[in-house]
Amino acid sequence: MKKISIFFFGFLLFLQFLFVGGAWGQSTANYAFTTNTTGSLALDANGNAVDMTTGTTQLIAAGNDELVSSLSNIGFNFIAMGNIYTQFSATSNGVMGLNSSVLSSSNGTTNGGTSAITWIAPFGGDQATNSTGKVHFKIVGSAPNRCLVVEWLNMELNYSSSTADGTYQARFYETSGVIEFVYGSMNVVSTFFTAPIIGFSGGTTSTKIASITSSSNTVSTSGTSFSGNTYSAGAIANLNSTANGSRTIYRFTPTVTSIAGPTNLTFASVTATGMTLNWTAASPTTGIVRYIVQRSTDGGTSYNFAGNVALGTNTFAATGLTPGISYTWKVVAVSEGVESTVVATGTQATSSAATYYYVGAATGSDFSTAASWNTNADGTG
Repeated sequence: MKKISIFFFGFLLFLQFLFVGGAWGQSTANYAFTTNTTGSLALDANGNAVDMTTGTTQLIAAGNDELVSSLSNIGFNFIAMGNIYTQFSATSNGVMGLNSSVLSSSNGTTNGGTSAITWIAPFGGDQATNSTGKVHFKIVGSAPNRCLVVEWLNMELNYSSSTADGTYQARFYETSGVIEFVYGSMNVVSTFFTAPIIGFSGGTTSTKIASITSSSNTVSTSGTSFSGNTYSAGAIANLNSTANGSRTIYRFTPTVTSIAGPTNLTFASVTATGMTLNWTAASPTTGIVRYIVQRSTDGGTSYNFAGNVALGTNTFAATGLTPGISYTWKVVAVSEGVESTVVATGTQATSSAATYYYVGAATGSDFSTAASWNTNADGTG
C-alpha cells in the first residue's frame, strides 16, 4: 500500500484569492468640494514641506506620450469611495488610478472609474511629458498624517506642443481621506483636440462622478459623464499661477469623518482551507458604506485585503486558505473616505492537512479518482 501525504484534497490546489468586491452606496456627493487660491506646490495642508526636487520616485520619464506607469505603493491605507487602497498607477495623460491593478488605458479623457477603481483626473487630457518633465511621487509627513503627492512636472498639456506648459499635483491625505489638486503654471499653446477633464470617479452613473468646471470653479456630482473644459490659447484662467502662496487648490473632503465599527469577531466552520467569520454589527450604521475584511499571516503586522461585505451582512466565508496556518483577521467599517477606529479582530488557525492513502487498484490509472484515496490505509476512513 502506498502512503502519500496530500496537502490539498483531490489534487486540487487551493489558491489565496484576492476578492475585489462591488460597491454599496458610495457617492461623490458625500465629498465637500472647496477651492482657494492660497495654495503651494511646496507645502501640503498639514504644513509638511513638499520638496519635489529631491527624494521622489519616478513614474514616467521625460519625453513620453500615452504611457501608464507600473504599480506603486501609496505608503498607507487610503480610503476613497468606500474602498481601501494601498497602490496606484499613473499616466502621462494627467490621470491616475487607485487599485491593485495597473490602469488598462492611458486615455486621459475617458472615465476609467469603476466600483473597484477610483479614477483621479487632476487634469486629464492628451498630454506628454516634456524633455524637461516627468511624472513622479513622494510621501511627506509622518503617520497618521502622511500625504502622498503625485506630480506631473513640465507637461506638454497638448501632446503636439513642444514646450513645458504645465505642472500640477494630486495629493492624498492619510486618515482624513482628503483628495486635493494643486496647480502651478498652466498654459495652452494650441487648441486641445479633446477637452480636458478634472475630477474623480468610482463609476459611470450619477453620484459616481465628481466633474469640475474650472472656468467657474464648480463641481457636478449628478452627471453620468465628465464635462470637458474648453480653453483658449494662453494662461488657463483659474488654474495658472506663478508663485507658491497663490496656487489654485481644488479639495474634496469626506463629509462623514467618524463612524462606528464592528465588534466581537468569532469563528465557525473551521477547516483546513477555510473558515467563517462572524461579528457584531456596528451601531449606529450612519455613514457606513460597507465592511472590509482583511487578513494577516504575520500576527497582525501587515494585512491584505480579503473581501468586501455589504452593510447588513455580518458574516464572511473565507476560502482558499492554507492548512495549519494561523490567520489574524480584522473587520472594519468604512464610509467614502474614512475607516472606523473601532475594529473587530481575532486570530484563528486552519486545521492541519489530512494524510490520504492510495487505496485504488495500484495500476496508477485511477490516481485522479477521489474514491482511490482515503484517510485510512484500509479504506475505512
